[in-house]
Amino acid sequence: MAMAMSLAGHGQPAAATVRAGAAKPDAVATSLMPVPIFNFAVHNIAFSPRTSLPPIIGDGQTLATGDGTGTIRLWTVATGEMEATIAAHTNWAFSVAWSSDAQGFATAGGDDLVHLFQITDLSKPAKTFRGHANDVHAVVFSSSNDHLFSAGDDRHIIKWNLKDGTIEKRWRAHNEQIPSLALSPAGRFLASGSRDDSIRLWDAHTGKLIDTLIGHSDDVLSVRFSPDGRFLASAGYDHTVRLWHVESGRTRRIFKGHTNRVFSVDFSPNGEWLASAGDSTVRLWDVKSGAVIRVASMGGEIATATGKIPENLSAVAFSPNGEFLAVSSTTGITFLLSAQTGKLLRQYRQMEPGFVASRCKAPTSLIGKTLRLIPTATSTSPISAATG
Repeated sequence: MAMAMSLAGHGQPAAATVRAGAAKPDAVATSLMPVPIFNFAVHNIAFSPRTSLPPIIGDGQTLATGDGTGTIRLWTVATGEMEATIAAHTNWAFSVAWSSDAQGFATAGGDDLVHLFQITDLSKPAKTFRGHANDVHAVVFSSSNDHLFSAGDDRHIIKWNLKDGTIEKRWRAHNEQIPSLALSPAGRFLASGSRDDSIRLWDAHTGKLIDTLIGHSDDVLSVRFSPDGRFLASAGYDHTVRLWHVESGRTRRIFKGHTNRVFSVDFSPNGEWLASAGDSTVRLWDVKSGAVIRVASMGGEIATATGKIPENLSAVAFSPNGEFLAVSSTTGITFLLSAQTGKLLRQYRQMEPGFVASRCKAPTSLIGKTLRLIPTATSTSPISAATG
């Protein structure tokens, strides 16, 4: 049986109310979304990876977030303290990706730029890559950390050589914008999700098209490979999450339950669970059975001069050890949950001039409490269960 939980109501303290103050909704983002979006919204999150090298801030100890002001923030996972604030872009920071050795991270933004930061010295200027003709929404490292792939609104994918900063390959990948990229664990495949409703698989070395995956009926916003590389998960505007078999290109399962657009999806490190964030919920699914394990709602809202706007949950990520689940919100707050129990452990709150974040009741009263679990309907799928 699925379990649903909420941070608001059912005897729990009131959820987050963020006051927009004089801030105005972002016109472009709002035109693409079911609710007005402000630039204090957190758009993406990424845990630092596990590494065999002596950790600087690796081993999942640091969480990176990016928001609509173009700011990247680095947080200490264990304490919630902000390690660094980086004005990376002049517009939305759409994507942040760590190198596999945790020695650096790349960002992509609404100013058409890609930046590479060395974590050993954030005071040094970032290496900047110019080549896109419009907003860059996605960036990912190659498995060897010697290349970057980026994509965005200009419909192109660029493969950057990090040794000399040059464009090694550039190709038109889709007929519409590309919100998401993912690299398979072995580095063989590059997946791209597009607003043309399709997913394409590319040879990461040559840029050759391998397959086109058709199934979503609207924009594809997020793609992620399973840890063993056998499956690909996707999420989109059609309110669904899909599981694809990479070699055959066939849909293996459809996960239904979200009531609005699904913005982000991620596999647990052992590949047994799938997390998705969209509408105002984050959902945890069993990959083999397709059952929804848990549904969490943060219950947040944004208070504006014309009324209150419910939050949308914009991104989700498992920690490298599978212990935690990070979830970001359009309120500008990022939450840390226990992946096993759904308990709220911590929140990462950014404070910027132009808006004031507050809660009707102290949010810290939620931390460390197990939320009340409420049964909900179990998801079913006509697609045969994935194996392995």
